[in-house]
Amino acid sequence: ASPDYVDAYIGRAEARRLLVQYDLSIEDCKKIIQIRADDPRGYNCRGSGYQLLKQYEPALRDFNEAIRLNPGFAMAYSNRASAYSGLQQYDRAVQDYSQAIHLRPRNVLFHQKRAAVYNSLKQYDKAIQDYTEAIRLQPNDLRAYLLRASAEDASGDSTGAAADRRHVRESRKKK
Repeated sequence: ASPDYVDAYIGRAEARRLLVQYDLSIEDCKKIIQIRADDPRGYNCRGSGYQLLKQYEPALRDFNEAIRLNPGFAMAYSNRASAYSGLQQYDRAVQDYSQAIHLRPRNVLFHQKRAAVYNSLKQYDKAIQDYTEAIRLQPNDLRAYLLRASAEDASGDSTGAAADRRHVRESRKKK
């Protein structure tokens, strides 16, 4: 009905990614860029498709362009961080997740993803801090407790890990 309706292409591209139709998703994203080259969502969208195909270099180019067009685009920083993680450039990933958190401090997923990178860097204390913040923001997220328990185990804090696992068991019994 409206061939230049960018939001429809964005929605369909996301649906196609969820259906593991990455190439079709990328085609929708290219259409967004063709319609509105100044819209950072098109580049972020296409970068997400490339990233899922593990084509990190084109993904990084697209995320860079999305950020250039909108330096406040937290999701583009998070997506670029994921691409850096895929390339095992963990320091750069931490920087981008930190920027995403700066822009959207209440986003639990950003904290959890940065914690995962800290785990990869064996910086368990920082990972635990991020998981703790995620739990503070979303206290019913049992997955965050389990992830924090894993980081606590790795750091040598078996008491903290046991407490987190006990909390998860007790919470599941109540349901």
